[in-house]
Amino acid sequence: MSGPYGIGIDGTTGYVWVTNIGSSFSVTKLSSAGAVLSGSNGYTTGGLATPYSVAVDSSGNAWVANNTNSSVTEYSNAGTLLSAAGYVVGGVNHPRSIAIDASGNAWIADNVNNSPLITELKNDGTAISTSSGFTGGGLSNPYAIAIDGAGNAWIGNNGSNSVSEIAGSNGAAISPANTGYVLPNSLKCVGIALDGSGNVWIADPSAQSVTEMIGAAAPVVTPLALGVKNNALGTRP
Repeated sequence: MSGPYGIGIDGTTGYVWVTNIGSSFSVTKLSSAGAVLSGSNGYTTGGLATPYSVAVDSSGNAWVANNTNSSVTEYSNAGTLLSAAGYVVGGVNHPRSIAIDASGNAWIADNVNNSPLITELKNDGTAISTSSGFTGGGLSNPYAIAIDGAGNAWIGNNGSNSVSEIAGSNGAAISPANTGYVLPNSLKCVGIALDGSGNVWIADPSAQSVTEMIGAAAPVVTPLALGVKNNALGTRP
């Protein structure tokens, strides 16, 4: 490892994927016990260029966002390159963060100020979004991205104190067009994560704070409903 930066976990195998942006660009794969599985140099093929972020899909494939050359690299769970020189379709433009939805599609937050956008790729690397990507919803230098239980994308904006929400069904903006969801006590939103109850957590290094939007997103874990069952002994939950 050299300048480890992004990290992704394979929920099935426990493998840990790490992107390296130090003296050379590479991706390291570790076992759940920390054993190196990617050789002494890591994986280096596929057009890696300042690989800031990695996410793992349900098949165990690792998706890597390359900021410098505006591409996405995909490796199989065994480390085989699946994306040739990297995917460059769908509007990918200096990606900073990447997340995978329940259908295996990759969502990319493109870290650009002048034309902020979100890119979506199918699980085979072909584009869902157009060359202009998904825009609107108050996007401002989008930096981090997470997917909720309804498949909607939540984006932390480094260019403002706001969070944007994009519909998973068609890429339309859900959050207010010009402002996004404004967080009054924040300055920038550079990290975002969702918990099982649909709470949205946002990290802000400028304000040295963490903000929680309670119940704002669709729960990632389906809540258990209390039912009532009648039997000869009466009614019980």
